[in-house]
Amino acid sequence: MPADGRLVLVQITDAGRGLMLRLFPQVNAAEVYAVSQLKPGEVGDLAATLRQILTRLESTRTHRNRAG
Repeated sequence: MPADGRLVLVQITDAGRGLMLRLFPQVNAAEVYAVSQLKPGEVGDLAATLRQILTRLESTRTHRNRAG
């Protein structure tokens, strides 16, 4: 078990890596489209808010793993 709180350590396969390389440009284009109507400051605010949410979720997961 990894020491960072994860329950499982996984590795991507060559096929998975190829899929990621094919899909990444489409995902990136969708992200650009999703924020295209936002002002630059709003994009920064959104990114900061999403980082806060991720940090909270990660700390909650870590706390739950230690408690369980």
